[in-house]
Amino acid sequence: SIPVTILKFAFAGAMEEVGWSGFLFPQLLHATRSYIVASLISGLIWGLWHIPLVIGGGYNNNISPYWAAFMMPWMTTPWAFFHMWLRVRSFSVWPVFIAHVSHNCWLELLLDPLVGRSE
Repeated sequence: SIPVTILKFAFAGAMEEVGWSGFLFPQLLHATRSYIVASLISGLIWGLWHIPLVIGGGYNNNISPYWAAFMMPWMTTPWAFFHMWLRVRSFSVWPVFIAHVSHNCWLELLLDPLVGRSE
């Protein structure tokens, strides 16, 4: 159901953004002194972190889990630039959290059914 999906992603998104936007990105930004480098590294780490979930079946879609795992960093890295821009501009993880949950809900509730998601 839609409310359950939103709550699932709200919880997962909150936990991820505490780590990515609340801790990792500020540390990388401080260490590198570069928004671009910090965003690139955090996006790659974010994508690599999802690979075991993708291969293990945590994402249900109609493509090979290995192809999905390969593509994950290609999706998360550009998203990281947007997320970290939100983080820098707002001085808060909340806009990033909202973007993360919105993105996940968009994929799960709208796009997956269009491509014949299997359950």
